[in-house]
Amino acid sequence: MYQETCRTLPFSQSIVHENCEKVVVQNNLCFGKCSSFHIPGPEDRLYTFCSHCLPTKFTMKRLELNCTRSVAVVKVVMIVEDCKCEIQKIKDSDIGPLHSDLHSNVYEHN
Repeated sequence: MYQETCRTLPFSQSIVHENCEKVVVQNNLCFGKCSSFHIPGPEDRLYTFCSHCLPTKFTMKRLELNCTRSVAVVKVVMIVEDCKCEIQKIKDSDIGPLHSDLHSNVYEHN
């Protein structure tokens, strides 16, 4: 097993809209390696746990774009401040076709 790593990486994000000036904001993206695992069991009790590198602290920034048309264009952008691995538990009935593929590829071949 490896240690989960999830961190922010800075980047310049361009906000564009037709007939408007481009606005560049300094933002962060979430990047890293998070864990996942699957617990087999009776068909109605299969669980998959997936951990995703997601924003945990952010603000929503409202940007008014300078456009050639008289109608104001407003964009709302998530500005990411911090990220970490967040676990999501998925019951296999929620993932439908994946369960069918898993069943046909694993259980029927053993």
